[in-house]
This record gives sequence, structure tokens and C-alpha cells, in this order.
Amino acid sequence: MYSAYNIGGHLPHGSIIAYTSVLMFLLALLMANGFFLRVKVPEYHIYILLFAIFCLATTQWANNKNLALNIGIDLCVIFVLSSITCLAFQDADTVDPLLKLLMWSGFVVAAYGALFYGFGQIWSMLTSGVRISNDAMNANTLGMMSAFAVLINFYYFLKEKRIPLYSVFSVLALLMLAVSESRKALAIVVGGVFMLIVLNSFSDRNSMKRILKLLGAMMLFVLAFILAMRLSVFSGIKGRVQTMLSAVTGEGTAD
Repeated sequence: MYSAYNIGGHLPHGSIIAYTSVLMFLLALLMANGFFLRVKVPEYHIYILLFAIFCLATTQWANNKNLALNIGIDLCVIFVLSSITCLAFQDADTVDPLLKLLMWSGFVVAAYGALFYGFGQIWSMLTSGVRISNDAMNANTLGMMSAFAVLINFYYFLKEKRIPLYSVFSVLALLMLAVSESRKALAIVVGGVFMLIVLNSFSDRNSMKRILKLLGAMMLFVLAFILAMRLSVFSGIKGRVQTMLSAVTGEGTAD
């Protein structure tokens, strides 16, 4: 369903694919629960709905009524999709199934992007530092979906203390993240991996081992990040980050 919504907007009759995926999800939920479904709507989803209603109400005084309307509609869609998703996991004892579905959604989106552009064109963009177009889908969406997939994959690597076979898809997701040149996606991966390393180091009860593990993991992380930024495949995203920092410090033009 999440893959269909991210991909469907750029396909002929894509909206039909997206709506059909929701109906299939609801049918699967009904079948799994003997066609009886107990609905619980968490407070978080109520906040999203109230915010959506507020955004729609601002169309009465907003300078850009169409923008307010579109954001309000987007928030309504987020409310519906997140509420439906919650129905599937509201009685679960663990969030693992949800995390893995989100991870695979990111892998599917990354694979679609790779097939759409072709590996030859992707490699050309990587080596020349050219950002991917929005023809397949929004470049930031492609980058962030890929980033979340990589981050969740890394979480299970730490949790299970092994490299799962599906980790090979993270290589593809990282490539799509690189060509998307999404600074938000880079922040998700860098910040997320860093926090996972920090939190994982606290799992050891021995204080000294905990500190040594944390320092060692942080040094390896910093070294890996520095080496990654020296690779030509990340030159485009590195340039966009430098442009952003220059704008913040006043050394460059507004970005």
C-alpha cells in the first residue's frame, strides 16, 4: 500500500493502483479477523485529523488557497493510511512486522526507481554528480523511503547480530539515496545510524565495556562516514550539503 502510493502518482492510472491497494489491505484485515474488526483510533491519529481539518479551514483566509487545500487533503490521506495500518497492528506484541513492512516498502520503491532509470543512467548520474529527475517519483521521497529502509535494516543487523540476506537490497537503496541527493534522507541515515549505535552500546551492563563499545562504535562510524563522503558517488549530495551550510553561515546565496 505504501509503495503503491509513492509510485502510483507517476504511473498511468496510478491512483487506481493506490486505491486498490487500500481495498486489498482492508479485505486482508477482514479475512484475518473473521470479518469482524474492532476499531481503535489512537490519539496521535486524532491529532493528525484535527490538523487536517484546520488546514482545510485555512483555505478561507490563506493567500494560497490551493496550497492549503492540497496540504489538508494530504493530511487526510495520511490519517486514513495510518489508521488503516494501525488496525493491522493494534493488538500485536511487537512492532517488528510493521518495521519490516516499512523496510520492504522502501526496498520496493528503490527497486522501482532503479528499473525506471536503468543502471546505466544511474551510474552516469553518480559519476557526474547530477541529481535524479522527478520523472519516476519525487526525488526526496525516493531518497527518504530508501533511507528508512537502510536504517531499519541496520537496526535488525544490530538486534540479530548478523547480516540478514535481504541486506543486499540496502546497497541498492543507498545508491538511490545517493542519486536522489536528498539532504533529509542523508540526515535520516547518518543521524539514525548514529543514534542506533549509541543506544545499542547501552545494552551492555558493564559500565566500562559500555563506554569502550560506545567510543569504538563512534570512531568506526565517523571513519566510515568520512570515507563514504570521499567516494565520487556521494559527490552530488555532499555538494548540496555544503551549499546548505554556506547559506546558513552567510557565505553563500540563499538555498
